[in-house]
Amino acid sequence: MARDLTFDQQMLLNSLIVNLQAAMEKAISEKPQYNDAISDVLNTPIRTTGIISLREHATIKKFGAELAAGKMQNDTILQVIGLVNVAIKALL
Repeated sequence: MARDLTFDQQMLLNSLIVNLQAAMEKAISEKPQYNDAISDVLNTPIRTTGIISLREHATIKKFGAELAAGKMQNDTILQVIGLVNVAIKALL
């Protein structure tokens, strides 16, 4: 039988999402700059097809709504953990 998360657990998950978003933005902004032909190609604008803010992802919006309502569902938590895993892999 599933049990609801405590307020502290919900706040910890929310903090994780906020911190992960900040880490992703920082990693992108701190990309090293070089001055050669290869870096000119690498430093061209990145294609943004399909890239959205973590905060705008449907799973995170659902998480936020459930957090605000105080009713976290297990499947939502698993989806958030999966999304966090994908984001961390992208940062590595």
